[in-house]
Amino acid sequence: PFVNLNVAYQYQSSNGSQTGSASGQTDASGSFVLNSTLAGANYKIDASIYGKIFNAGNNTVSNLPIQATAQVFIICPSETLTLNVVGYNQEPIPNARIELVELSNGLFYSASTDINGSVTTQATFGMYRARIYRDTTLINETNVQVFSSSEQQIRCTLYGIQLSVKVVDFFGSPISKVNVTLNGPEQTSAVTQSDGTAAFNNIIGGNMQIIAQASGTPDSYQAVTVTVDQPTTVEIKIDKYVALGSMLIPASLLITILIILIAIILLAIVEVYRRRRTKHDVST
Repeated sequence: PFVNLNVAYQYQSSNGSQTGSASGQTDASGSFVLNSTLAGANYKIDASIYGKIFNAGNNTVSNLPIQATAQVFIICPSETLTLNVVGYNQEPIPNARIELVELSNGLFYSASTDINGSVTTQATFGMYRARIYRDTTLINETNVQVFSSSEQQIRCTLYGIQLSVKVVDFFGSPISKVNVTLNGPEQTSAVTQSDGTAAFNNIIGGNMQIIAQASGTPDSYQAVTVTVDQPTTVEIKIDKYVALGSMLIPASLLITILIILIAIILLAIVEVYRRRRTKHDVST
């Protein structure tokens, strides 16, 4: 359907060679009716979509039969399309499912990449919306032109991203043994190391929630929402706690203890000063 047709015809009359033209578009059934055709005329029919003629080798019709209705069939060709699907770091993505939907007529094709991230299929001449899935997650969506046999690369920049999550305490010191969970296009988790960092390799980026939960301390968690579209490090601060070795102490408790210690030290200084002053006055 919706193919543009430009028809030029030539015929012989008593006045010599004559020419004419007509144009139109096929309907939803792929048909176009040209009324009052001439027997014995030669017709050149250029069929095109998206401004591209696809029947250059099949565009001439001659010797139409002398009857009320004559049918002419134009074949829209199939082209060989090879797609190479790669991730953020240009690494091939195997077992990626590709769906191709033609924009004007809805023709649909589906295929999966091999271990090298490549797939070859036959698709009818046209413009397609390509959707690439890894398992059930959509990792890219783009338009693909199929106007001739071609090989094209589709880079899925949200696939294969390296993400580091660093968990720190009230003072910005790293917290180890914290469980970090990613909730996004896919769900995965890891535990922070001695430097407070949990590394995630080859994740699928996008909008995601990152939850940091310290083991053994129910309320020592923090959650942030981020958009990850390139390799990055996200810092999560659990500001209610302070890390002392492998232990977490509530920051409010530590601050209270520090205030008490400072007060004790100040009182001790004042007492020492008072005693020295009293001793000095007595000796005088």
